[in-house]
Amino acid sequence: MRNECNIIRDILPLYAEDMVSDDTVSFVEEHLQTCAECSVMCERIKEGGIVMINENKSTEQEVVNTLKKLRKKVFKRFCIIVLAICIGIVGLLATLQVFPVYRVFQYSSKDDFVNENKIMLAYIGTPGDRKIATDIVNYASIHVFSDTSHTYEENLEFYGELGRYPFDLNYFDGTIGELNALYETHSIELLSAHIDENHGYMFVEHSQQAIGENGEVVAGSWDILSLWEIEKDADGNWKVVSIREGA
Repeated sequence: MRNECNIIRDILPLYAEDMVSDDTVSFVEEHLQTCAECSVMCERIKEGGIVMINENKSTEQEVVNTLKKLRKKVFKRFCIIVLAICIGIVGLLATLQVFPVYRVFQYSSKDDFVNENKIMLAYIGTPGDRKIATDIVNYASIHVFSDTSHTYEENLEFYGELGRYPFDLNYFDGTIGELNALYETHSIELLSAHIDENHGYMFVEHSQQAIGENGEVVAGSWDILSLWEIEKDADGNWKVVSIREGA
């Protein structure tokens, strides 16, 4: 007789009287489906034909020990299930870090971009592509967005397409009436990068504001989704050649 049969036959009287937990019921019924001898004994117990716990007349202490073993087995199964769920959740979160498909739906209302563009948001890009795009974002953040010392026309001359982002000098020198800002703040997040050998696209989301002397916002824009088209010039440097934005 298998060890599992001994365990089942110890439990059968309690099972027949419906005095075991749901997990134990599942365990017993799973065994009965594959063991004809135990199944027959179960029916005889239910009919009142067997009063002993099993053929070996197990003592009460043996029943207690058997139930302890059963609880350990059920607990082990529970731990395995919980561990599998945790691993699945971690795996899903890790996958979403690389394939954030939810962004396609998050920005679905941005009619300024065709679906072919939006699909690029579902994959953040290879490490190599992101390295190139990150260098461009860092340059834009440190040198372009923070530049408040030139006019709009001068910014376009100095920074090309990126020249649209710096605040005009007139916001900071009192030329535009009440719009007398003291400093600017900004943030840029790289969402995805898809770059070939000499050409590519990168999605960024940025916010920027000019702050006045009393801490008030003089001007600004927030959570702007932008698609930057980039190309490598003759010197091997990457440049932003066109920008499309979605409000």
